[in-house]
Amino acid sequence: MLALAGVPYETARRLYAVSRSYYTELKEPALSLLDALFATRERILGVILITPEFIRRCVTALTCYCRSPIEGITEFFDRVVGHHVSKGSIGRILRESSEKAEAFDRSVALDAVRDIAADEIFQQGKPVLTAVDLRTHYVVMMEAAKDRAGETWKAALEEQKTRGLSPETCVSDGGTGLLKGVPGAFPKIEMQADAFHALRDIGRHIRSAERKSSSLFRRLEHLEEKLRKPKANEEERKQYAELLAEWESGLERTEILDILFSWLREYVGFSGYGYAKSLSLCQWILEEMAALSPGEEEFLKAIRRFQKRLPALLGFLRRLERKAREAALSFPADPRAFQLLYNQTAYSHTSEAYRFMEKKLFSFFGQRIFEARDTLASLLRSVFRASSLIENVNGRLRPFMDLKREVPEPLFILLKVFFNTKKDRRPRNRDWKGTSAIDRLTGQSCPEFLDLLFGQRNYVIYMD
Repeated sequence: MLALAGVPYETARRLYAVSRSYYTELKEPALSLLDALFATRERILGVILITPEFIRRCVTALTCYCRSPIEGITEFFDRVVGHHVSKGSIGRILRESSEKAEAFDRSVALDAVRDIAADEIFQQGKPVLTAVDLRTHYVVMMEAAKDRAGETWKAALEEQKTRGLSPETCVSDGGTGLLKGVPGAFPKIEMQADAFHALRDIGRHIRSAERKSSSLFRRLEHLEEKLRKPKANEEERKQYAELLAEWESGLERTEILDILFSWLREYVGFSGYGYAKSLSLCQWILEEMAALSPGEEEFLKAIRRFQKRLPALLGFLRRLERKAREAALSFPADPRAFQLLYNQTAYSHTSEAYRFMEKKLFSFFGQRIFEARDTLASLLRSVFRASSLIENVNGRLRPFMDLKREVPEPLFILLKVFFNTKKDRRPRNRDWKGTSAIDRLTGQSCPEFLDLLFGQRNYVIYMD
């Protein structure tokens, strides 16, 4: 285009380092390109120059945003762009992008991280040690490892300590290596058992009892059809009576277990009851479940595991009570004030107990009771009881694993930075719209992923 415009060769040489003869030869193909552009019937929205910068950004974007395998990237350039990019070039670009991502990742301080979820995710049977900040959803760690032993976890977390990581709480599913390695790296950390995994183990057995009850009911219906026929024999009647008795007995047990399980789910959450009351109620529920299940060893084992982990499962309530006492000092109010405000949520607005508590709360807070309710809501959002964010990371990694069978280790750091810098377009928390995890962690606006790696794009010429 410069040659067609008659720009002196010296200017072009400084910009593009081309030879004089090549600069002269470019006039003819450039003129052909212009003819082709203006001959098209489609409206021209813009012209993209295929530069090395464009190729680098395109390869990285296709890998991270579009989850394309290397073969798909070469096909895109061949079929759509008309410019061949070899597999070796793609591999080199991804290595360079990963190096830039790693350098940036190491520059991010982690001293603001207070509550983490930690767990292993797997690809091809190999563990990937993962930790996420529960407050901001920042992926703190995502590293492939040879095993998930305690020493491996400790070594991985020790490396993160150099960046200021010093969490107060860790929510996990209770893996042996994790329970050893995390406190090994952070001796003062409080280990919170994950509610989801514990409830899942109990719930699996209850659903099995429900399926058995449904199966018996279908067999009863089949026998009823037979008994309606004139040729029904005494053996079938006897079988039906025995099956009916078994089904009625099992149905009653299943219904009681289902009710107990719904209570258990409630009391290991923010039910309005404090730690001591919730602990007592959960222990009673588990004892009732065990009494209903004599001889069912697998179910009894799951109940005993739950009982053993119960103090750690309800640890979030101890933290809530501690924070409630601290919050009461800022009003000032009776140390029991916020605990009572939380207890009130266990009752219906129309109940006598709720109205009695309301009068007591007004004596504590006066006109500041509405401010106190907002403070309680903030406290509830700051106390975490589940490690499901690890499953979220696993879900985001899974498409890459499905395409490539396994994610190459050097690519983990690139994907980690991608997850942390990608802006949320439709977050559940409306205040997070247009922000990324790193924005929320640092309190500053970080550039978008591609701009972070390559700077502002300058390869598009818009024709308006």
